Amino acid sequence: MTRGKSTPAADARALRGEGHRPSKRLGQNFLVDPNLLRKIADAAELHASDRVVEIGSGTGNLTELLAERAGKIFSVEIDGRLLARQRRRLLGKENVVFVRGDFLDFDLEEAAGGGKLVVVGNIPYRVTARILERLMLHASSIRSALLLVQREVAERIAASPGTRSFGRISLLVRYHARAEVLFRVGPASFRPRPRVESAAVRLAFHDPLPVRARDEEALFRLARALFGGRRKIVRSGLRAFRAFSAEELRRIETASGVDLAARPEDLDAADWCRLSDAVEAVR
Repeated sequence: MTRGKSTPAADARALRGEGHRPSKRLGQNFLVDPNLLRKIADAAELHASDRVVEIGSGTGNLTELLAERAGKIFSVEIDGRLLARQRRRLLGKENVVFVRGDFLDFDLEEAAGGGKLVVVGNIPYRVTARILERLMLHASSIRSALLLVQREVAERIAASPGTRSFGRISLLVRYHARAEVLFRVGPASFRPRPRVESAAVRLAFHDPLPVRARDEEALFRLARALFGGRRKIVRSGLRAFRAFSAEELRRIETASGVDLAARPEDLDAADWCRLSDAVEAVR
């Protein structure tokens, strides 16, 4: 980070002085703790050859640290005023590519250039699920991700089967990656302060996948339906999903080896793959 010029907290004050008010709609809560910013950059475990995509790069404080550690940084920011400020701040950083736009529209495969990306970001709470879904959709182009999210969401992302926190997002992430909650972050580390605690979660993407469904779209369509009735057992969820007959349900149970009296949150990724394959085989 540039010494003697600015601090994250001073940047936040300067933005206010320039008439910039953080947007609730865009989920703008800027990190102002320099020690935390370094901790996040270190936790990303970057190499000099890495290509990094930063989601919602804001004032560029984290961008600067990432640029010191990696080969190329795609700084993706939807707020044009913040991106212009970044350009001035990071003038001369030739390995930073400034991208104005929504991360949900960013071409991850093109940015990967045939290799694997590292994704880093302080994620707006309201679009966390959509960002995770996009990352999983392009999992083959990503090596790892270091995300700062709402603490409860981080715990759901890293939840294990058989726990109350395990749900559709847990399964989606677990299918594609190994998730680990690294550390918590209190509201005082942000300006403006959010009302909830955050946490950093690291995703190490599988290559190759340890288990695979024959039809991944069908797998997650089934998961969405069954997790929509969390208090129902799998058998009840399947009846609601496609009105299977008793005989068809017996065939699904036999083929999958999954106890249909279990609850959706009790099944691991391998169970879900076998269940989805058996469901799709019954037409």
